[in-house]
Amino acid sequence: MPEASAVRIVASDVITALGVGVEQTWQGLLAGESGIGRLGGEPRTPLAAWLPAKLELEAERGSRVRTWALATTRRALEGLGPPRGQTGLVLASTKAAIGGLEQLRQGGDPPDLLPSQLCAALAAALQIDGPRLVVSSACSSGLSAVVQAARLLLRGQAARMLVVGVDQVSPFVLAGFRCLRALSDQPCRPFDAERDGLSLGEGAGALVLERAETGLARVMGWGLSSDAEHITGPSPSGEGLKRAFDAALAAAGWKPRQVEAINAHGTATLKNDAMEALAIASRFEHRPPVFALKGSLGHTLGAAGVIEAALCARALRAQILPGSVGFSELGVPRPLRVLRQPLRVPGLRRILSVKCGFGGLNAVVALQADPPCPT
Repeated sequence: MPEASAVRIVASDVITALGVGVEQTWQGLLAGESGIGRLGGEPRTPLAAWLPAKLELEAERGSRVRTWALATTRRALEGLGPPRGQTGLVLASTKAAIGGLEQLRQGGDPPDLLPSQLCAALAAALQIDGPRLVVSSACSSGLSAVVQAARLLLRGQAARMLVVGVDQVSPFVLAGFRCLRALSDQPCRPFDAERDGLSLGEGAGALVLERAETGLARVMGWGLSSDAEHITGPSPSGEGLKRAFDAALAAAGWKPRQVEAINAHGTATLKNDAMEALAIASRFEHRPPVFALKGSLGHTLGAAGVIEAALCARALRAQILPGSVGFSELGVPRPLRVLRQPLRVPGLRRILSVKCGFGGLNAVVALQADPPCPT
């Protein structure tokens, strides 16, 4: 992928349980805050990283996820001039507004029930004149959407691509994860010896990608793979994620030792954390610092890759890696350097972002500081 480094994230925005906008969320991460189980300082149940029912956002016709997605995308586009060609859209979501199922059962017509319906509504509201598609590959959706958008740019099918990730916590989603016995009764603890499951989260993120001279970060390359081993669980050997690492490194032109940090998937489930640790340790013997954000943001499902890519770009610009809220003592079978606290890394240039989905779907994207910091 010789031209992949021409693709840049030129703007971004997020909405998370820590705040509206990249900066509010970023400052919450640096302060070691967690949005899991609390809302406005007060406890809220069921346990998840909830967004307030009433955000200071302009309400849209349709679902809450449509409002979140449009708000974050419009803010990301603020101040950008028109593109020199068509604008495309890639939506990443696992369940869109699936919470409307109850309304459907009662004979209603809920909006945005399917990701395809939500994508069409977003495209119409944003006046998208280029390609548009949905990526719904479980929890790897967000990073996979970044890959699809970059490919469309490199093929010349658009001059600007919007990557939008959004998901909400609904009774349907909660019930599904309960059936899998994947939820923790406490805020999740990625890679920790006491981890016992994940914490769900709500959120939205938007990235603006272009073939530009400058931006927030460069998309240097990527790797996608599928374990094809189990309907929900990852391969215990981590072979699929190892292949994704190898592909991303080869595409970026990086040697393993050049990777300076890894934004881990870090769900805090027993199997996924163990698999991820095995794959990381087998490919990166120099033990780069690893940070996992789901102890702060919850697992935002299809939106996670988009939200966390925006925060990785912020980390590159700040030369700081956030800590892993919930992590205390390493509890995986391979040595990892998991960050408890934020770490300043002068000259930080290269981060790998990792997302893994049900059924062994793996996505790795290589992000580089733009412009590169002097060595």
